[in-house]
Amino acid sequence: MTTPRLLATCGGWADASWGDLAFGPLLRHALDLTGVEGRPRIVFLGTAGGDQRIDEGRELAAAMAAGVDAVHLRLFGRTALDLAEVVHSGGRAAAAS
Repeated sequence: MTTPRLLATCGGWADASWGDLAFGPLLRHALDLTGVEGRPRIVFLGTAGGDQRIDEGRELAAAMAAGVDAVHLRLFGRTALDLAEVVHSGGRAAAAS
């Protein structure tokens, strides 16, 4: 049995036909590093770009073409209470308000 791994990455898109996206070498390598056999799972976090729906569609299409199960975690426009009763952020990632 292999040890489960969680890998965070950014970038790795390649151009595809008609202005679409494809998984480039970095994303493919990230998927290989997970050690998952079959269909790996990926969560896209597009909050830095405002959780744009057009980007989500392109990313989901690229994931489908790559044989990957994908979802989006949308944070833009939500409050913490929309997500959970407790939100923990460590490592100075949160600013005091």
